[in-house]
Amino acid sequence: MVKIDDLALVYANCHCMIHRMKEPLTIDKLQEVVLRNQSISNKKAIAS
Repeated sequence: MVKIDDLALVYANCHCMIHRMKEPLTIDKLQEVVLRNQSISNKKAIAS
């Protein structure tokens, strides 16, 4: 049985990202991916 504490409210695009891989991402892993991509984008913007 799923407990309310085990659920997370996410936007539709985040939900899609979570389920892109064969093994779904955890919320923590998704946050890591987003932060890493933001860092890469910021570095590219600075270099331009």
